[in-house]
Amino acid sequence: MNDWLAVTHDTEIPAGTQIALPAPFAARFEVGRKLYSVRLLGGSMSRLLEASDELPFGFELQRGRLIFEGQRESDVPGAVFSLAVRDERWRVELLAGNTVLGVEVFPRRPDRFEQDFGDDVFRGGILVVKGSVRVTDDAGRTRVVAGNSWLSLARRDRVDAKFTEADQSKRRLPEPQYRALPDWLDLDKLAASPKTNPDAELFEGTFNRQQEFTEAIEPLLASTDKRAVTLAVECLAMLGRRATLINALAETKHAEVRQAAVDGLREQMPSSKTERRKLKQELAEAFGKGSDAFSALLWGVADDDVRKSRFTWCQLLAVLLAGRRSSRALAW
Repeated sequence: MNDWLAVTHDTEIPAGTQIALPAPFAARFEVGRKLYSVRLLGGSMSRLLEASDELPFGFELQRGRLIFEGQRESDVPGAVFSLAVRDERWRVELLAGNTVLGVEVFPRRPDRFEQDFGDDVFRGGILVVKGSVRVTDDAGRTRVVAGNSWLSLARRDRVDAKFTEADQSKRRLPEPQYRALPDWLDLDKLAASPKTNPDAELFEGTFNRQQEFTEAIEPLLASTDKRAVTLAVECLAMLGRRATLINALAETKHAEVRQAAVDGLREQMPSSKTERRKLKQELAEAFGKGSDAFSALLWGVADDDVRKSRFTWCQLLAVLLAGRRSSRALAW
């Protein structure tokens, strides 16, 4: 299947299914005879992993956020599940039955022309709200993460491989505590949030259960409601529809739509030479003269380069003074 299909509430999702959740929505999964609840938040893409004897369930989080809530007593051992991000996999063991944790993963955005991140392509990690978890990587290295702490899963932030659970001490905490609970992990705020969402109602009305997703969503791009267009662009960005994002960026008059398209493009900048050439060609077709400068702006400029390089500073100023709307937005 080359397209996406909308599903109804109370749908059983089989292992291997790819799930895309547009930003206005959230999804809740009951796992293990309702002993555990998993919330997938808006703007996330995930896949349910195949079960094994040791790991009865798991999630691959490609981008976005999920919240895992244990529904058992604190003194009862919790679940063991598999967490995958890109080409890496972790074994996550809840050390208490009422453990609550969040996982977030977002692609890195470049700040250099044709920047190559290698295998360090995402930012994010595990944040434990209550209880504690034991996290084990593919190499067998283990960390215990207690409540009000977090563990980065990004390669550059990974804890020193020489230290394992056995040699943790007070000077070797798993990771620093976070200063404040993020709003997206505050269960009280989530419970108190309005039951209806105007954006969700606007968006949901476009879907026909018998219609493929692309046929349902792309007409929104021609809407006179800028919020509807923004939602459509955000959703298409999540699905990696680069050509549609470039067209929206070139044609829109709305700053919100333009920002959504820019954000979507910058989170999927190509790493291969072939794809980079293809991106340049697509930008040239959409923007014509000046597309090279636009391409450079899309890759981004580091703050230090702007502060230290008069040439870079003058280039950006020239675009702000004379560029088209989309170029000025990027330069700003």
